[in-house]
Amino acid sequence: MVDDPATKASGGFSLICGDLKHKTDNGIEPLAILTNRCDQLDSVPRIAGERGATYGLSNTIYVEPPTWPKIEKGKQLLEATIQEAVENDLDDEALMDRLITLLEDDTMPLRPGMSIQDHMDALRHSVFIPAFSDTEGWKDMADAIEEGKAKAAFDVIEDESDSDTQIPADPHVNFMKGAYGTQRQTLILIDWEGNVTYKERALWDSHGNRLEKGKGDLVIKYKITDSSPEE
Repeated sequence: MVDDPATKASGGFSLICGDLKHKTDNGIEPLAILTNRCDQLDSVPRIAGERGATYGLSNTIYVEPPTWPKIEKGKQLLEATIQEAVENDLDDEALMDRLITLLEDDTMPLRPGMSIQDHMDALRHSVFIPAFSDTEGWKDMADAIEEGKAKAAFDVIEDESDSDTQIPADPHVNFMKGAYGTQRQTLILIDWEGNVTYKERALWDSHGNRLEKGKGDLVIKYKITDSSPEE
């Protein structure tokens, strides 16, 4: 994957991967952070091989110590949240509520008259990114909202009319334009028995409407089974 030309031609990304079934005396086998900004396999960062350690990754290459203030702030908030969970014996639901609050931490240094470039430079300072755009982006948002209203009306009359109204087949295309900001918040909890809880909170729908908190939540639970051969 590191050497794949198609991977290098893609926009910058990081992918954390590994085998959570392989446990060691200290925890689990280290996880790899694959990125198309890495030229050599031996330079791929490895993390999470030590219990009690906290790591941070954002829209930049992984380095330790982190260079972005939001990463350091996020690590501190996560450590405090875990400490609170341990001291108060919080269950998974209560822990997730605390973690969602962490992801809502907004310290974006905004000021009147900021340009788009000013906003982009400020991204490294805040865990949560409030929506921002230029005039064209906000127009795209308004158009998407109107498009959503038209689709809702179309769905109501679909069986009663021969309307030729054209509705886009894929409304998710709207996520590629409009304002920039935090669209979704994702939590993944994994215990030592391999039980996984995946929670994703959508903050906006596909037509640019802000969702009421909790209305766009998705929760998936499953178990990682040990497929290693028996000795």
